[in-house]
Amino acid sequence: MKATTILFAMCLFIGLAASTSSADVLRASPSQAVVIPSSGDGVTRVALQFDLSGLRSGTGRKIVWAYLEWTVTNAGTGEKAFAALPITSSWTASQVSSTGSVSYSETPVSEWELTQDELVRLGCLVRLNAKDLVSSWTNGLTTNNGLVVTTREISGTTLSSQLENAQLVVGYGFYGQ
Repeated sequence: MKATTILFAMCLFIGLAASTSSADVLRASPSQAVVIPSSGDGVTRVALQFDLSGLRSGTGRKIVWAYLEWTVTNAGTGEKAFAALPITSSWTASQVSSTGSVSYSETPVSEWELTQDELVRLGCLVRLNAKDLVSSWTNGLTTNNGLVVTTREISGTTLSSQLENAQLVVGYGFYGQ
């Protein structure tokens, strides 16, 4: 029985390896990042945009997973909630700083909640699923204008010095070649 299980696992691995000619991971820091000036509603908003030109192109490319990962220090105690919303028009950090706004969808593409226990064990690690959004960008269905991350529990002042800590991590491969 054990030999059969090992043989099955090896065949499965070989089959998966044969169906994927290559796989990659892209880690992108923000090409633009800014804390959006407060609108007085108690929500902190951060606009982030990532350059995805480092993704290799080719027939059969598929986004397998994508996450916005952001370790935030000095986040304080207590539960934290975050959401990611796609930005719907082009922007620059200086424009957002001066006008105080950027256009974005009100429908989150991802949400993340950290409990106090998780904060104690992990620190404030934000991990928002961005697979569908990144797939939409790379397939040309929507324009990559970036995303807005929202939270009520961490101030814009705290986040403004940590914008470069955010990373978009994308796992992708080429299938069916």
